[in-house]
This record gives sequence, C-alpha cells and structure tokens, in this order.
Amino acid sequence: MKIAVDFDGTIVENRFPGIGKPKLFAFETLEALQKKGHDLILWTYRSGSKLDEAVAFCQEHGIEFYAVNKNFPEEAEDERVSRKIAADIYIDDRNLGGFPGWSEVWKMLNPEVYQDDINLGKINKKGMGWLKRLFSRTLLLLIVAFLASCTANQKEEKGQGQAAEEKEKTTYDKVVAFRAKQTKDLYTTGQDIGFQLEWPDTVGIDSMKTYANTRLKESFYEPVQELAITTGDLPVGTNTFKVEVWLDNGHRENHYQTLRLKSDITPEKLDCRVVRTLDHDPTAFTQGLYYEDGYIYEGTGKRGASSLRKVDLETGELVSSLALPAEYFGEGITGYGDKIIQLTWTSRTGFIYDKESFSLINKVRYPTEGWGLTTDGKKLIMSDGSATIYFLNPNFNETGRIKVYDDQGPVRMLNELEYVNGKVYANVYQQDYIISFSPESGKVLEKIDCSKLVPEKYKNSRENVLNGIAYDPESQMFFLTGKRWSNMYQVELVE
Repeated sequence: MKIAVDFDGTIVENRFPGIGKPKLFAFETLEALQKKGHDLILWTYRSGSKLDEAVAFCQEHGIEFYAVNKNFPEEAEDERVSRKIAADIYIDDRNLGGFPGWSEVWKMLNPEVYQDDINLGKINKKGMGWLKRLFSRTLLLLIVAFLASCTANQKEEKGQGQAAEEKEKTTYDKVVAFRAKQTKDLYTTGQDIGFQLEWPDTVGIDSMKTYANTRLKESFYEPVQELAITTGDLPVGTNTFKVEVWLDNGHRENHYQTLRLKSDITPEKLDCRVVRTLDHDPTAFTQGLYYEDGYIYEGTGKRGASSLRKVDLETGELVSSLALPAEYFGEGITGYGDKIIQLTWTSRTGFIYDKESFSLINKVRYPTEGWGLTTDGKKLIMSDGSATIYFLNPNFNETGRIKVYDDQGPVRMLNELEYVNGKVYANVYQQDYIISFSPESGKVLEKIDCSKLVPEKYKNSRENVLNGIAYDPESQMFFLTGKRWSNMYQVELVE
C-alpha cells in the first residue's frame, strides 16, 4: 500500500519554517509500516531548502521515503499543474478534525493487532465485525476528507505558514548560509564536493561538523567558510549533506544540501558472440528466464496468456506448463531452492510454486510493480521498471534497496534480471543492450551490445523487444531471447 504522510503537524509539531519535535511514536510507526512492506511518500507544502531539511530530518530518524512530493520516484514534476496524490491513504493532521495520534493510526492501519484479544475471547465476532466496519469507514473518511480539504488546505497553509514563520522569528533566525560551490545536476562519486558557508561579521562561530547521510565526516574547531566533503564511500543516487554549526551565543544551526551522485566507472563495452541458435516459441511474450540442469524455465506475460513453462533445452520439448489466472500479467521468475517464484506486473502479487510439480504453494504481496526477479542464493533481487533495485527475503520483506547509475546518470526501465558471479545482468526495457551492475554499489560495470540478435522484423518494434537472460554456470555462457522471438541464442560475452 502507498501511504502519503504530511510533515509539519503530523510527523513533527508544526513550527514551520523550522522543524518541531517529533510527534510521539511518529518515526517508530513509520518504520514499522515500512517493515510491513508499505511505501511511504512524504507529501508536504514544503519546497526547496525547507523540503531538504525535512527529508534530512527524517533520514536522521531512520526513515527513507519511497518518494518526496511525487507519486513515484521517477515522476516528472510540472509546476504548471496542481499536484495530485495517488496514494492509498493520506495521513494529515488537518483531516478528520485533528490528528488522532500515531498509536491510533497504527491501530487503524493494522486491525489485526486485536487478534490476541479475539483469541482470548475479549472481542466476540459481532464486536470484531463492528471494528472492521469502523476501520473501513475510517479509511474512506481519510480519503474523502483529504479530497474535500485540498482547496481549503491551500488557503490554510499560507496563513499557517505565515503565522508559524512569525513565531519562528520571535525565537531565532538562522544566520548561516550553506551551499555547494558549484551548481550541478550530478556529481561523481569519489570526488570531493566543495561547499561554502557565509555569516554576518557580527556573528561568532564556535565549531562545525559535516555529515553525509547522517554519518559524521569531519569536525572543525575553528570557523571555516570553505570546506570539502569526500564522497568515495557514498552510494550513487541521492545523498544528503549536512553542516552543524555551533555559534558563540549557544545556538546550533543545521543546514542541508541534497545532491545526486553518478558512477565514477565508465562501463566496459562488450559484444555477444553467438555460439548456438535454438528454437523459441514465437507466441511466448517472454518476461522471465532462467536455466537449471538442462532446462529453461520461462515466464510469459499478457493478461489471459501469461504462463510458467519448463522446456528441455536440447529437444525444445515443453515439459511442463501452467497458465496464470486471466487477470494477471506475468513477469520475472527465478528459482529459489526447490521453488519457483513468479512476479506479476501491476497486481502486486507474486506466486511461489513447487519446482517439480508447478503446484501453487503460496501467494505473496509487494508494494511496487513487478518486473524482473533473480537471486544470489540468499536474498531475492527485484526490479520495478525504475532505476531502483530491491532486496527481499524469501517472505518478500524488503531488506534494502539501491539505485543503479552509470557515468551519465540513473539507468531506468530495468527489466529482466540474472545474478551471475557477483554481478546482476539486466535488460533495459526497449533497448538492444544489456547492462551488468554491482549489487553492492549500484554502479554499472558493463554494457553488452545485443543489437545483432534482434530479428529484422522487430528492429523498430516497441513491444517485441530483447528480454530474457539465463546463465549456464557449466559452460559459462548466457541464453538470450526476446518477446515473441522465434529463436533463443546461446552466447558468450567478448570484447
């Protein structure tokens, strides 16, 4: 579920443009919601440096949002139109006549917390039915109240912001300015980023500390107006830099800059040499592929035509096949022990099958679109069509995520995945090349040209594209194919 959360007055006490104290159980509840697999969106009227401060404040308390003032990370911003939220739930202190408190929010979003009371006979079935109805109505009211209050909130925000700003000025105005020396859309990992600080001559500075993503980088016991923060140990993607300034008068100021880092590695360019050409079902809309013990396992897509298949590599014989229910659009697959896991596209549902019989063992849920899936033998590795890669345990609980960047910027539309010897190979949707990247750093390591594999009739197709990567560890070769291609190719990667 996507949950949008307001900041001022909801996560923290409203002291805009400053940052108030965290509300009781706010960050504990948000962290628990994330662990349950929900995507959290920070949705606030803050912008610019004030927004950066709010994001950094939440990061300091262990919360990294799925998106900030966007419905999803890659959503393009357009200031010409009003913002619209597509979240399932919106949590805002201005809805329902006031904020009920984070403990109550947790109960509303997790009615199963009453299960122990039910088991003890403290809540009978009739009482539980009332609770479910109340819960459903509460969710509906949350959504309706948000839609009804949008216009009123816009008017209130201006007045509240002005009032809070006046209150803030009566307490303390920040006097230090903090900014990057160069304004760039992307910096490179490994380079030192220079920052400038400015303050009036009448202000005395006692000491300073610099941080990168809450990690202390350097302490200064004399004031400096120019400093550099090293980035060699930072991940690609968005990073938050902070300077903590202590003034002689006892005040402390925190200033933030949020910058993006691209990879410092130029991807190695490789080609694929065809060793063998194999038959492939030209009706198969290939979405997932992997090889094991002489068999190709394939997941296909399209609603009403999605399937899971097992094919004898040498004979081309279809050994096993399972059709997905018509409402599902099949996506990536991977083997995991004695099981096969298959994603679906927009249904946020995955299927776990017995590898031998294809019988359904379990269904799992995840909060994003499902695109590609692979495993390193311990954790699952999933793509959702963006530049984000998710790491999951076998129960599909997220254990981490990275962004994938090359030396030009983020690599979006990551699709089918295959883990091989410490690298993850990925199709890039509608591109005739494959990339490999480090699952630790997210940096792109290789770019493999597969253009000569694309059938002539599909050279300009936007649908029947290169998709499907499998690896044979014995021959150390790959199997590559595409959607509705009549051939599969066994290839080796060459310079």
